[in-house]
Amino acid sequence: TQLTTPYEIVSPYASNYDLWLIRFVQDDENLYMVHPYYPPYVLTRGSGHKSFTITKMVFIDGPYEDEITSPEIEPSHKEVGGERVVNGGFDEDANWTTDGDWTIEGGKAVHTATGGTTLSQDTTEAATEIYKVIYTIDSITATKEITVSIGGANGTARGAAGTYTEYIVAADDGNLTFTPEDADTACVIDDVSVIRVITLTASADLFDTDHVGAFWRLNHTAVYGYVLIESYVSEKVVRAIVMSALDDAGTAVAAHREG
Repeated sequence: TQLTTPYEIVSPYASNYDLWLIRFVQDDENLYMVHPYYPPYVLTRGSGHKSFTITKMVFIDGPYEDEITSPEIEPSHKEVGGERVVNGGFDEDANWTTDGDWTIEGGKAVHTATGGTTLSQDTTEAATEIYKVIYTIDSITATKEITVSIGGANGTARGAAGTYTEYIVAADDGNLTFTPEDADTACVIDDVSVIRVITLTASADLFDTDHVGAFWRLNHTAVYGYVLIESYVSEKVVRAIVMSALDDAGTAVAAHREG
């Protein structure tokens, strides 16, 4: 028997913007979903096609290379990452504090050249955390700039159309904020994303650019967590997104396994 009314399921994804990045494949009653910033999930159809559940996928331990204990790796933080911004694509006039000179219209955040107020959102920031901030400037007044900040720390002032990525270390719990240079700055912002990332610091040369996109497992005590390496900094440092919580942070892990 088929359902005659929509069946609502609580989504594990933070915003509508996340849904565009989901990739999926179906096998009988199971729909497997993967996302670059979330753990894999499976949507299972129940008996009679009248119930559905969504759960985090459980994997067999692998495929990973053999356990390695040298060089040691120190993660800066241990908590699971994930998208922080709600309504980052400005699909509706909601979730953002627009103050007096900003409007959300046509899937964009628009600042008119009539005042110097800010555009902001509380993305649950915390001091010392590292945030990967991505945003697009569709247009901006010539010779003017706009600056993104998060956790009380500024990114780079930008004065041209384009998509930008900033890695910002928070100084406090200040909101994600876009600040125009002055009241004469007209600009249009779109596609805002904030992901909390961590650094992995090795005690000796270990990383290379080929590791970007790989999953690594880290073990402080007896339990492995895993991370997705998302960018390369140096042979001793990479940035990563925690996919499954680590046991500890700020200390060297006892072992790791490369995916």
